[in-house]
Amino acid sequence: MQLTITNKKENKMLDRFEVKGKLVFNGPTPSKLVLTEALAKKMEVDMPLIVIKKLLTNFGIQEANFSAVAYYNPESLKNIEVITKHQKKKISEAKKKEAKTEEE
Repeated sequence: MQLTITNKKENKMLDRFEVKGKLVFNGPTPSKLVLTEALAKKMEVDMPLIVIKKLLTNFGIQEANFSAVAYYNPESLKNIEVITKHQKKKISEAKKKEAKTEEE
């Protein structure tokens, strides 16, 4: 998997920088988690501070264009990004599991 950053723009108002780039891969399209790990290594940012906005593949070609944002601190990430119902469900299930393990 080859990751190329084509555009990097700082957004001081939202306390983040926005990244656009190209991804060349073999096999199936990499997941957003794999792309987040690769971006974290390339940009030297903590993985939880990166949010992938778009991952668009081209038909018949093993390339994808992506758009992502990387926040400078967790507070700005928490204030700006919206938590979806799916993410809320995962968080509540994780808390329930922790409560069960603490009871035992």
